[in-house]
Amino acid sequence: MNNRDKLKWFTGILHSQRVLAEVTEMIRTSNILHNSVLNINTNDVEEYSDLNFGNTLSLLTGDYLLSNSFKELAGLKNQEVNELVSMCLRDLVEAEFIGPRDNQNRPLPAKPLEESSEIIIPNEFGTAPLKVKEVLGNAKAEWTLRHFLGSGSLLAKSCQAALKLANHPEEFQKLGYLFGRNMALGWQAYFDLECFEEGCKKPFDLISAPILFHLQHDPDFYAEILKGSEDVRNCDYDRIRELVQSGPGLEMTRELKQNFVKNSFDILDEFRATDAKRALVNILKVL
Repeated sequence: MNNRDKLKWFTGILHSQRVLAEVTEMIRTSNILHNSVLNINTNDVEEYSDLNFGNTLSLLTGDYLLSNSFKELAGLKNQEVNELVSMCLRDLVEAEFIGPRDNQNRPLPAKPLEESSEIIIPNEFGTAPLKVKEVLGNAKAEWTLRHFLGSGSLLAKSCQAALKLANHPEEFQKLGYLFGRNMALGWQAYFDLECFEEGCKKPFDLISAPILFHLQHDPDFYAEILKGSEDVRNCDYDRIRELVQSGPGLEMTRELKQNFVKNSFDILDEFRATDAKRALVNILKVL
């Protein structure tokens, strides 16, 4: 712990933890920018020029944020934290190669399995990659893996790293990881639900929890999903929304969200009362 962190010890948040929070946000934003790159075929020269400029801007801005984030991370001079955050980047990239995708490189759900068993996506406190065998086609496992790699790992590892920077014991670092994982997945389930509320017209991903659970309930629904595999404009999103709203997918997603939120509250109970803890409790209450 450096002198600046020693001075900040009694304020509750160390300078190194603030830097880590900024690094985490920069990595998240760079990933969003990289994922905003569009892959659309067009013969319109003007449209192609605008598309190419937008894609170039997204790539360069994302690359700048990513490189700057690791510059800031290196300044912490903590190799273990550096490894944890590097694993987040690996997970973000791996998330882009799981399951089928359409011609525009948008993720599609895998074909639902005829029989689904309970598959637990394990907690990985170290640097080993998660195993993905027999996950695709299993609604809960596929959704959990996709969104943990795509966003949950970043928050989980960052929470773990924040406690490591404060020299907390390993058992508390693991609790930090578990809290970040459950909070990230609970928030994702909340967001997925919001897109299917009555009267909501927000766009949604085809790998959202209500859709995957509906596929598990009605495998024939997969034909509706595949209509957009060649061109996203062939996919009737209003029809998909109506079918999902009439099935059990929404209720199963609510149960999933409540489970993650409950786990998050249970983990927070292991920590002493602080302003930071109260802030996290208030965030969870929104879910």
